Amino acid sequence: MFWSIILLYCIFTCLVIFSGILITYYLSENKSEPSRVNLSSAVKFIDTFIVNDELDLLELRLNEHEDFTQYFIAIESNRTHKAKPKPHYVKENIHRFEKWKDKLILISMDDSKITLDGTLRERRARDAALNKAKEMLANNMISPESVVSVVCDVDEIFEISSLYKKLKDLDKHEFLRPQWQFFYYNLNCHNPKHVWPDRQRRTFFCKAKNLEKISHFDKNGVFPKIKAKNTGVVGWHMSNFGGEEYIRRKYKSVFEANRVRVVKDVETVIQNCEDVLGRKNYGWKKGEPFIYPRTLQGHGKTERPINFWKNLLLADSTSKKSPVRFAFYQNTLQERGTSVALYDYADGYDSILNYGTPLILYNKDFTPKSNEKIKTKFENRFGKANVVGISWDKSINDVLEARKITHLYYIKWGTPDGNLDKLTNKNIKTCIHCVFGAGKPHGDVYARISPTVAAKKGVYTPVVPHVVRKRPIHGENMRKELNIPEDSLVFARYGARDTFDLGYVKQAIAQLAVENPSIYFLFANTNRFGPRKKNIIFLNSLYEDEDKNKFIRTSDAMIHARRRGESFGLSIAEFSVMNKPIITSSKNYVDRFHLETLGDKGIYYQDQETFRSAILNFRKTNEDVRCYTDFEPEKVMKIFEQVFV
Repeated sequence: MFWSIILLYCIFTCLVIFSGILITYYLSENKSEPSRVNLSSAVKFIDTFIVNDELDLLELRLNEHEDFTQYFIAIESNRTHKAKPKPHYVKENIHRFEKWKDKLILISMDDSKITLDGTLRERRARDAALNKAKEMLANNMISPESVVSVVCDVDEIFEISSLYKKLKDLDKHEFLRPQWQFFYYNLNCHNPKHVWPDRQRRTFFCKAKNLEKISHFDKNGVFPKIKAKNTGVVGWHMSNFGGEEYIRRKYKSVFEANRVRVVKDVETVIQNCEDVLGRKNYGWKKGEPFIYPRTLQGHGKTERPINFWKNLLLADSTSKKSPVRFAFYQNTLQERGTSVALYDYADGYDSILNYGTPLILYNKDFTPKSNEKIKTKFENRFGKANVVGISWDKSINDVLEARKITHLYYIKWGTPDGNLDKLTNKNIKTCIHCVFGAGKPHGDVYARISPTVAAKKGVYTPVVPHVVRKRPIHGENMRKELNIPEDSLVFARYGARDTFDLGYVKQAIAQLAVENPSIYFLFANTNRFGPRKKNIIFLNSLYEDEDKNKFIRTSDAMIHARRRGESFGLSIAEFSVMNKPIITSSKNYVDRFHLETLGDKGIYYQDQETFRSAILNFRKTNEDVRCYTDFEPEKVMKIFEQVFV
């Protein structure tokens, strides 16, 4: 009997131990790990939001949300809340978001003729997102059971594990009201007094089948009013991320602009985690977020380095105040390629290298004067206060001193002009970028835009090429508005007004237009020549990227006819990356970078007869003839930084 009891006790003990092992194994195998939640298998999430110029936060949003989002619906406008013109920032930089193109639906609204106050302009953008989601439901693009976020700001970003837990409540409630931990400047400055969006009621979660219960947005939020359960914190509201210049630009454009004032010393309040609008006891405190974005651990599709995201998101490098402060100078801001290049370098200096908004300088005494439309484009991007006309004899040193400039970038022909001798602060690093000749070194750094720009023998002269942005090949063109038949051949050209200067090419075009009414020749920013024929069309200058894209899509090939060739050839590059063949002279001109880059993909002529032959024998093709594909912004700006910074 005794041994029987002992045996039963041993068996029971073994069973308890074995059961414990099984339970422990089961729990370890099924433990919920927030960073590994597969939300995409649980719901189909539709992320709708409005966006202005927060391109870094847009990329962060796409990267954080990508693995649980079926579609992104982004809305932008070409007017600020105060009705002032501004670019379609996302549309102009759409190449940056190429990795999300299959999910990203961008609606770039034309609000130029809308007469609404600031609040209703903002609500109009939210209506556009809401209506797009309803349209997608009606067209069976999304399921009635899909979860729709209606309608965030781009800086209201969700955290996957917190979101996953709360969306389950949609089985009990038709609407949920998302809430975010409230951050200023960086993720180490937050406000424990306020859970965003405080009392505002203009953002909700619902299943797509319930979208019909929201009519539209009015000044008070959604109409009609709906009951919604608060979610508690499901992400980060990243307000005022981006440094001093971004903050100043933001508060000049939002509809609250007439009611708020930014403090004078923005850098100090950022560093001290204080209120940029000067509100006392508002509750900002230094600390840690409830969790950090996955992007900081290398998650997602973004190719930007971790340090880029740390610089944007964390306090140690939030302030864009830096020992490096660039001024970008050109004698005159025009529609020519050098001004396009200057814009691209300055943009990359800020958005890619993340040094902050640069200063743009031009000579107000120079002839020809800067083009006002080009100047406005710079002002829209970098802020009016950061685009300054100077005089080398008077104001240059005062401006450089006041802005604490450390580097002066100067794009020019390449020969000394005496201007650098007028600088009184010899500690400013002068960076000379030569466009046509690099044979007379001066300045602290002396570089050229391509290896075909002649350099002084025996002197190392680095190459910093121009930026060539990706351009969408497919989209709208101008054929209908210009009354060009779809089956007609169109040869097009734009560039500097005075550089289409091969006389025999102009003569040949005039003759070909008369002899072949079905062949069209389309020009922009080109001095008029030849007879007035319906198939020789001259347009004014093209300033916006989308206008250039439509122009290029209208064509079947580009005609290039510059007497001295190209030391880089930005207009050629813009046609080429949109897969348009380039018809150009193969003569051994002074500048021949375009010939080396086009190689056997170019179509070449040597005289009037061979030019005529190139036009008459041209055939459309689906062949890939793209060149200039090695000059994407990220790649070029790394070279720029290595050489000039």
